[in-house]
Amino acid sequence: MNRDERKQFARYIGELREKRGITMKQLCQGLCSDRNAMYIERGERDTPRVLREALLERLGVGAEDYECYLGCEDYARWKMQQQIIHCIIYEKTGQAEAFLEKYRDTCCTDEDGSGSIHGSRAFRGSERNLEQQFILSMQAQIQNYRAREASRDGGRAEAGPLFREALGLTVPAWEESPVRELVLSLKELNLLLEAERCREQERPERYREVLDYLVSTGLDRRGMAKIYPKVVYFLCRRLMEEYGAEEGDWDAQCSDYHVVSAPTKDEGILQKQLLRGEGADLMEVGRIHKGDLARHGAFEDLSPYYEGSQAVKEEDILEPVREACTIGGKNVAVIPSFRIDSMFDIGYSSAGDPWTVWKFLEFGEGNRMFSSQSPSMALNYCMGIKYGEHFIDYEGRTCSFDGEEFRRILESCAKWEKYVEYSEDGHQTDGSIGQGDWLFGTWSVSGLGDILGIYRERCIGYPGWEGGEYPLQAYSVFAINSASKQKEGAWDFLEYLLSEETQELIWQMDGLFPARKDSFEDYLQYEYGFLGQKETKATEEDVDYLREMVGTAVFEDFGLDSVWGIVSEEAEMYFAGDATLDATVQKIQTRVQLYLDEL
Repeated sequence: MNRDERKQFARYIGELREKRGITMKQLCQGLCSDRNAMYIERGERDTPRVLREALLERLGVGAEDYECYLGCEDYARWKMQQQIIHCIIYEKTGQAEAFLEKYRDTCCTDEDGSGSIHGSRAFRGSERNLEQQFILSMQAQIQNYRAREASRDGGRAEAGPLFREALGLTVPAWEESPVRELVLSLKELNLLLEAERCREQERPERYREVLDYLVSTGLDRRGMAKIYPKVVYFLCRRLMEEYGAEEGDWDAQCSDYHVVSAPTKDEGILQKQLLRGEGADLMEVGRIHKGDLARHGAFEDLSPYYEGSQAVKEEDILEPVREACTIGGKNVAVIPSFRIDSMFDIGYSSAGDPWTVWKFLEFGEGNRMFSSQSPSMALNYCMGIKYGEHFIDYEGRTCSFDGEEFRRILESCAKWEKYVEYSEDGHQTDGSIGQGDWLFGTWSVSGLGDILGIYRERCIGYPGWEGGEYPLQAYSVFAINSASKQKEGAWDFLEYLLSEETQELIWQMDGLFPARKDSFEDYLQYEYGFLGQKETKATEEDVDYLREMVGTAVFEDFGLDSVWGIVSEEAEMYFAGDATLDATVQKIQTRVQLYLDEL
């Protein structure tokens, strides 16, 4: 670093430190002496790369976010570190150990060995500790992998001492000090989590301390994304173990207590398990259709759990989210966060008109509506966000697909031209708002900034029977298996997701709308204040519009819906010319009615 670079780094450190409200002594504790901290703040001496990165990371800035030219030796070290990390990620432990040994010989001997610790003499102790910390943490990761290969205890016995030693090099007081009293980088937080995991008796309260620390330090979204999921996983795994499951069972597919996500290819299998009273205790069911399963009692009714909770009540949840989680009169799911989708009017084609199904079909006559489209796609839009419910009375178990409305829809959709548009990377684009001769695209709203200016006027919703509707898209949907023997433990996890603290983190980190009313209002006020400073300012009208958009949103349930399957299959034959309109309407009516009779 030349003199200007040293001064610039000193100013940057000083600004970040003052913003965080910590002293230089707190920042440098465990990294270098008070005297050397003074040299850094004055910009009087070169700061080695590893120390520079450690200081920045303690201030919440990733090394990749600070631009600085590296000398040849620093670049060679950085390159070696990347090779080691790459080998560990791809489980090439033999190569990783070889690279690690070379790195140790090259980078971690003192001036009496090979002179490879080449920074300023004042910082050589700090540099050596940080290099040694990297080596120990990599050795611990290798031990973790080998323990998993050998089906041992997750590497605790071998890796634990390495993680503790590595962390102790820069945070000597980590074991006894409350986390809130420390100033830690993401690397040090990772080491602390791993060291805690390797204790004979893990402490859930320690993981909670880390979560509180993350909130109080105000990490940016990128920083949160790197560490927050890991803390939540460690905490939840430990809580689950307290309810009777061993860690070995947690990792096994047949565990007594675990969370299962249902990818599309496993939908049918998971549905059969639930209907037989099998499957996991707590499930992420966002990709399966929940209606039929809930009607058959596969999911636990969560209302009694809300009533007994001190952290969250049913009335704390936004109305459209609560409605999305209610099937057959029972609250059976938890949606922690969501976004809103909309159709995007590229050329103001529909300005001033209610965006009904009939208006949508009118525009489709002779016009190219989307970048890629087909008659089946048009039918899906016409069937509504809650697919087919305009034609079905689930309580009375009757349907009206043989009526004039549905016949008219099928006839109109059959006239749609088929178009396919591809992006530069070769993928089909269904809702592009780019340049083209189509009228509409699709748009996602996950923040106030997504509806400012012209975007608010062009978000018209999806066609509905009374006017435009906005789909509520949930990134995760959780449900408790009604056959579970660990329901209280599963609820603990869901209760945590809906707590004020976690809901605040959702909009700060994930960039999604939180499910709680108070958290959503906090988000709106924050965004209104923040965007009010920008060139395209947010107005109170924008806030009210977003509040109304969310308040009227309708949940879109994904997965293998029986009604969708019947309608799509029969309609496709009609669109292909393999069946008449009369025959298609009658088949759909008969098959859907049989399905309703069996509910």
